[in-house]
Amino acid sequence: MDRELAERVRSAPRAFYIRLGTGSHLASRCVKGGYMAIGFPEVSHNTLKRLYTEGKTPGVQKAILGELRSEHKGARNQTLSGYTNQLIKFYTESDAIWITFWDMRLWWTLPEGQARAGGELKKIPATWRYRALKTGAPFFECNVGGCVTKTAGFKGTLCGVGNSAEKGYPLRYLKCLILGERDETIALRSAPRAARKESVGVLLSRLNPEQMEWFVDKLFQKEGWKRISPLGGPQTITDFIAKKGESLALVQVKAETGQGACDGFRKNLERLLEDGKRGEYTPFFVYHTAGQRIRSDQNKVVVWGRDEMAQKVVSDRSGALYKWLREQVG
Repeated sequence: MDRELAERVRSAPRAFYIRLGTGSHLASRCVKGGYMAIGFPEVSHNTLKRLYTEGKTPGVQKAILGELRSEHKGARNQTLSGYTNQLIKFYTESDAIWITFWDMRLWWTLPEGQARAGGELKKIPATWRYRALKTGAPFFECNVGGCVTKTAGFKGTLCGVGNSAEKGYPLRYLKCLILGERDETIALRSAPRAARKESVGVLLSRLNPEQMEWFVDKLFQKEGWKRISPLGGPQTITDFIAKKGESLALVQVKAETGQGACDGFRKNLERLLEDGKRGEYTPFFVYHTAGQRIRSDQNKVVVWGRDEMAQKVVSDRSGALYKWLREQVG
């Protein structure tokens, strides 16, 4: 393992996701050419170079904003400010880890020099990698935790990995992934029950939407249900249907969600199910992250959040559910 590179990863104070061009159309060029690129051709390279000497001063920000405004007439000031902040981060976060998603993989890099002009692009020398430093294991997007893959849904050019509400878990997870090391702070079996639930909850919060569907399917199997429909895919209301005896479970699975999604699920089911048959069905709404705890509306929907799922994992004496979580996101 490259010790110097590993130390830079360990000491990185932040991590950012960057979209390499619209629809990632620059990703192939960046990976093969060994650089990180950003557009915004209307902003002069000389203006941005002032960031190196003056830092993120009001004067520099005003200059960037002025050049952007000349090419973005009619754009809201808030949008222009967002563009400005993205450009400033691109030029100044030289100690951060940068990631992107391309070719079904997670790629990571650390800047290796100062930005330079390259036609309409601004480029920073950077070597892109998609393997762990210690083990050489590849990072396929479907096996990376949701706390990292969710950044790919950001509609702008770049954003931070994680936020203050997540208490540093995404950055710590990303570093362990890149280094090829286990997060030893999560030790289930030797911890008190409350600590075990909290540790499992951390793992659950890292599941991306696809992994979440797989996990909930396994959870229902442990509860004695047998899935009788495809998992996920084009289904519009449920993610799968399961059967136990004569009972049917209609299950919708979410990674990050809110109360409105649960209420909408219930209303959609009411339109589909006849009143006389409603007793044969049990609707389940399962999620791992929400701004506020989601409530069941008059007991018409069974809601499983992170706490309920963590309790089931801790109570599983076989350890199979916990082992699966560790293999996926631990």
